[in-house]
Amino acid sequence: DLSINAGGITCWELCCLGVPILVMTLSFDQRANADRLRAAGIARSLPSPDSEQFDSLLATTAFDLLRSPDERRRMSELGRQLVDGNGAERSAHSFVQFVQKQ
Repeated sequence: DLSINAGGITCWELCCLGVPILVMTLSFDQRANADRLRAAGIARSLPSPDSEQFDSLLATTAFDLLRSPDERRRMSELGRQLVDGNGAERSAHSFVQFVQKQ
C-alpha cells in the first residue's frame, strides 16, 4: 500500500495503519507535519501540485516506492511506532486515575 495525500491529520491515521505516505503541502499549516514525517522516514515529500515538476516527481517517487517493498515496510513500521492507535485508551486511563485521586 501507498498513500498520496496532503500533510493534514490524515497522515497520523495513516501512520497508525502503517501506510507509507507520499505527502504534499497544500496549505501553510500542513508544512510542519509533512516536514516531520519526512524527517522521521515515514513519508516522502512531493512538491506542491501546481509545481511544474509535480507530475514527474509524483510518478518517479511513487514508482520508486512501489518497486521497494523493504522501504515501504520500513516506513510502515516507523509510522506504527509513532502512532500506536491507543491514545483514546491512554486518555481514558489517565482520566480515571485523575478522578480516583479526587
